[in-house]
Amino acid sequence: MKSKIIINGAEGRMGKLSVEAIQSSNELEIVALCDLNDSLKDKILELKPDIVLDFTLASTVYNNTKTIIECGSIPVIGTSGLTEVEVKKLSELCTEKDLGGIIVPNFCLTAVLMMKFAKAAAKYMKNVEIIEYHHDKKQDAPSGTAVRTAELISDNKVASRNRGHEMIKGSLGGVYKHVPIHSIRLPGFLAHQEVIFAEIGELLTIKADTTSREAFKKGILIACTQVVNKNKLYYGLENFLD
Repeated sequence: MKSKIIINGAEGRMGKLSVEAIQSSNELEIVALCDLNDSLKDKILELKPDIVLDFTLASTVYNNTKTIIECGSIPVIGTSGLTEVEVKKLSELCTEKDLGGIIVPNFCLTAVLMMKFAKAAAKYMKNVEIIEYHHDKKQDAPSGTAVRTAELISDNKVASRNRGHEMIKGSLGGVYKHVPIHSIRLPGFLAHQEVIFAEIGELLTIKADTTSREAFKKGILIACTQVVNKNKLYYGLENFLD
């Protein structure tokens, strides 16, 4: 039996892409497309979908996810902007409801592999910085991918070090989990990130480039098919990769 799915944010670029991806699947069935003028709660209560895939805005993603869980559907969240505290609250809510779900900072498999490799490298190299490049229409900075990468790296305790004095505030980037992050927003980019490790006499750069949104389709299908029958909220598509 196919899993029924509502796509929230269906008029956006990622929403439209997810429609194409899910229409190609034999395991998923779209029952509704929602956007800004629709009541997500009413649609869920009316149609009782198994899954709600959310590609909306950082300003609304927490409330959307909370609504999805409270209405008894499985959240698959592709919208960035959730804080650590919000993720914890949503995780607790999923546990209370005995629901699975997943928050996905990046659906591109090369980006997921980049994060996994960076986490492994951080066991051996403690000095690290992240540079991420996105198009100028992206609403948040740093990206969810950069934030998740910093979290995974910090599991292996990165170095806290003196990086010099900023003559212009912000020129050394922001710092999250002791990891400096530099965000670039320019037309011409889609989604790119490099993680640079450095020790005396050696450098390691792990880089992922997404040049077409088509790359996200495979990850969307993995997330939506693998999340069924889970009983907790996962953070990161790497949890569904063998």
